[in-house]
Formats: sequence, C-alpha cells, structure tokens
Amino acid sequence: MTDAAVPPEITDWFAGRGWRVRRHQAEMLSASDAGKHAMLVADTGAGIPAVRQFADLSADEKARLSDLTGFSAEDLEAAMNITAEYQSSK
Repeated sequence: MTDAAVPPEITDWFAGRGWRVRRHQAEMLSASDAGKHAMLVADTGAGIPAVRQFADLSADEKARLSDLTGFSAEDLEAAMNITAEYQSSK
C-alpha cells in the first residue's frame, strides 16, 4: 500500500499531529485490505492515548472507523481494552 492508498481520514489525523504514516502502518492497512489479520505491537505506551481517543469518538466516528478498518466497533473497542489492560499490567 502506498501513502496514496491510505485513507485520507488516517493521513489527515496523522498530519494534524505533525506525524506521517510509517511503512509498517501502511503494511498493516494493506494486510487488512487483503483480508488478512495484522497486529502492531508497540511497547511505547502509545496504546493508552489511543484507548482514550477511541473512547472520546462519537458513535458516527466509531462507525466510520469501523467502515475503514472492516472491524466492528465492538471488536475495535475490545482491542482497545486489551491494549489498556496490557499497558496497565506493565
């Protein structure tokens, strides 16, 4: 997946924070587009802000994220909870 194939909602979110989509992140999106499962393990503590940001999303935003990723909002929330539990256990 090239940066051009990364959905604009994702590139805009990254750009709004002064970041860019990295190769491994684009590769995860490519795996998802191919119907494969992928998991990024980042031992940085970054999961906690993601959990908080996910929790702050409106129902419409969660539905859009679900559409973008192909995962149900419930599955995304479960993944965020697992991330939070893992981070808090360290």
